[in-house]
Amino acid sequence: MQLPKKILMPVVIVLLLLAAAWAVYTYLQKESEPNSPDISVEETPIAVHFMENQEKVELGLQEDTRVQVLGRDENGEVISYKIIRTEADVVTNLESLNNEGNR
Repeated sequence: MQLPKKILMPVVIVLLLLAAAWAVYTYLQKESEPNSPDISVEETPIAVHFMENQEKVELGLQEDTRVQVLGRDENGEVISYKIIRTEADVVTNLESLNNEGNR
């Protein structure tokens, strides 16, 4: 049995549209999935050190400001620090700095 051209063309067009819609749907599903690596990275705990009052004054900070030292150079000079406003601001692992973004 041969289908008339009037029926065959719309059926083919509908099938092509369904295939295209399915391809777009699967592409968007893959794009919306979060990228998570197959490995888990252990957090690297760091020792918490706070800046001395003399160091705060040298950097132009108020003595009553709580400042955590994140890094020092080979001479022991502060090269990176974070002002602590609440206990939640204290950095306990380096990965938390990467996830923090710019606030």
